[in-house]
Amino acid sequence: MRKKGITLVSASIMTVIILVLASTVTIAAYKSMENSNKIMFAIEISSIQEEVDKYYKNNSNDENPITSEMYDIDLTETTPQSIDEFEGEPKNDNKIKLYALDLKQLGINNTKFGIKLNENEKDIYLLSLETKKVYYMQGVKANGKTYYTLSEDLIKIKKRNEKIEETVTPITQDIQITTSDFTVVTNGVAKEIYLNDIKIIGENIKTAKYEIGKINNDDAKTYFSNNGKKLENNRIKMLEEGTITLYAEDIDGNYTIEHKGIPQIPHAFYYVGGTIDTGTVISDNMLDANKGTSHSVAQTLQGNQFVWVPVEDFSEFIRYDFHNNTNLSTTYREIAPELGQNREVEKIYASVEKNKGFYVGRYEAGKPVVTPITDGTNKPIIKQGIDVWNNIPWGGSGTSSYDGFPGNDDANGVVKVARNLYSNNSYNTTGVVSHLIYGVQWDAIMRWYKNSGIDVQNSSEYGNHLGDGGLKKTGSSSNYQRKNIYDLAGNVSEFTMESTTSNTRTYRGRNYAYSSPGNPVSFRMAISFTSGFNYAGFRIALYIK
Repeated sequence: MRKKGITLVSASIMTVIILVLASTVTIAAYKSMENSNKIMFAIEISSIQEEVDKYYKNNSNDENPITSEMYDIDLTETTPQSIDEFEGEPKNDNKIKLYALDLKQLGINNTKFGIKLNENEKDIYLLSLETKKVYYMQGVKANGKTYYTLSEDLIKIKKRNEKIEETVTPITQDIQITTSDFTVVTNGVAKEIYLNDIKIIGENIKTAKYEIGKINNDDAKTYFSNNGKKLENNRIKMLEEGTITLYAEDIDGNYTIEHKGIPQIPHAFYYVGGTIDTGTVISDNMLDANKGTSHSVAQTLQGNQFVWVPVEDFSEFIRYDFHNNTNLSTTYREIAPELGQNREVEKIYASVEKNKGFYVGRYEAGKPVVTPITDGTNKPIIKQGIDVWNNIPWGGSGTSSYDGFPGNDDANGVVKVARNLYSNNSYNTTGVVSHLIYGVQWDAIMRWYKNSGIDVQNSSEYGNHLGDGGLKKTGSSSNYQRKNIYDLAGNVSEFTMESTTSNTRTYRGRNYAYSSPGNPVSFRMAISFTSGFNYAGFRIALYIK
């Protein structure tokens, strides 16, 4: 297919908050919008170019992340101010050949540009097979010039928006160590994490140090008397998946020690905010990067969001009846991993053991914008303010070939929908695989909650239960979250992979029609697998590939 125009593809890792101030002068407002688009474009196309570079580094030269669409770009239609952006491209009759970039091959799911908005055929990203440069066919106009590719001008803009502000806070009161959220900066393949705005608060502070890595509390005072790095400028740079130890000591020998860590951020996801202790939030939309985890911010996020559930002691990754504080009844069962079977459950357990945790949906699965199709064609939405996807069965009648329990998980239903969000196939380059949450994962969250002092036997303080007004949209209130996970208690009961001996599957968390004391977040109950219910939905979990 041959078409005229200039097309580009977009995906980026950093987020920019752009404030366009109202003005009575139309031209000023227009220029402000132009500059906003220029900044956003600089960030997006630079990230897409990075993903293309990584693709060619990891694949053979005869593989290209493109579709079958080819475009002849007529450079005579380009303004003199922008013609130099195509320097180095082979030309034939002042035309160059570019191909439509396949963003999905790069693990890019959401972009601001390059999405053929309103059927605009020029709103597309293109790739040169000669220079491996990314172009945006329509271009972004700003300051009398149209930008089609990653020019030096745009590179400088991106770097300016990656700078981290430094703040200095005076030392007062008793010793305390506090930090704001991490900030992620892409540096090639690795992700550098900046722990920002560290405050050491207390009187007569003698020592304020840190160390990359975890120092045991019993060894801290001895270790930091001779080791450690001086804490300066209130920030520390570390790598993804790292842990730092913060140490402060006053002149009387009193000291405080804290450990701060962050889990692995999957390839096609972006860090939103939080730590392992508070709940690390990630998103599959680059525009959400570094936004933070507050409820007001969560209302503005655009991508599917997930929260890291830490499992530091793998021996505790077991099912347990936290509702009654007893070992789980044999009435409830779940397929166990067996070495060499290469099933979903083996991969989940292996990933949890290796990575010391897993990701879970920040919200209950929400309905797609289009009419929900239960075969997984239409993807669920995992973000705030969405209608809960209820009235959908677990699966079909019969017996599962996967776990041998009642319920066909290959039939249309929540299991199939959950597995199709980030499918376990060669086309999935996100770094994770999605699936319906298992009972053992729900209980891992219960253990995390309980160890953090959160009551799992009475969730009336943080769940939409009887008397709260019925079914609500996802994440409707900040009161309904703990550890940055919303609506785990109440709202709708949530299907899991657990089965029972009475030819049913199970749901957890109860719902809006029941009070909490007898039906808390740890609650589990048998439910039909072939029917959908108004009060039942589901939650998706992810394991790292």
